[in-house]
Amino acid sequence: MNINENDPTLFLIPVPIYEDTQMLTLPSATLDVIKKLDFFVVENAKVARKHLKNAQLNQPIADLSIKELDQNLSDKALEELLNPITNGHSIGLMSDAGCPAIADPGARLVRLAHQKRIHVVPLVGPSSILLALMASGLNGQCFCFHGYLPVKEDERNQKIKAAELRSKHNNETQILIETPYRNQVIFNALLTHLTPNTLLTVAFAINSPNEVIQTKAVHHWRERPLSLEKAPAIYLFLAQ
Repeated sequence: MNINENDPTLFLIPVPIYEDTQMLTLPSATLDVIKKLDFFVVENAKVARKHLKNAQLNQPIADLSIKELDQNLSDKALEELLNPITNGHSIGLMSDAGCPAIADPGARLVRLAHQKRIHVVPLVGPSSILLALMASGLNGQCFCFHGYLPVKEDERNQKIKAAELRSKHNNETQILIETPYRNQVIFNALLTHLTPNTLLTVAFAINSPNEVIQTKAVHHWRERPLSLEKAPAIYLFLAQ
């Protein structure tokens, strides 16, 4: 894919889930676009610089414009992030890992770009959510992504039970993500509140040497539960 200098574009750039797989999980066409960009909007500048360094850019990283997109950014500040496009330059939008605008604040910028009739182009790369669904063996024709569960225990338990009812009624796979330090809490809550025959997938440290993706009925998980480390994890379940 070539950058058309006459059509400034917001490119949505996937980031490797496991940082050492940069050259393996991003196709050459995506890497080619990254190397031609001078302006980036990112979730975290430090993390973005590390990924850009691994992409073997043609110019020094210090010469790039890298702006952070915080979820609490004001509407005015959000609009200013698109100024390079107004001046004829394309922008690359990056999350910390996986695909931008999915479970991260990038969606606000993409929506604004559409409102301003800016060309938006998603590039090919890894999505931990889709990779987990692919490997789960659960229903990939009908699924629901919930994002993060509530932090409060009562609300979290109610959410799990409601999602299981939805799964049972619609034959629909339910997908959850969680921050690494809460992995064990969420896993234990799922084992406690899901019914024994519900199929539960744990996808842990995807694309890394420590990757674990296993699907079992909840009653089998209860017999031999996992002790989860502090690494990114995704949970999927399908009521039977």
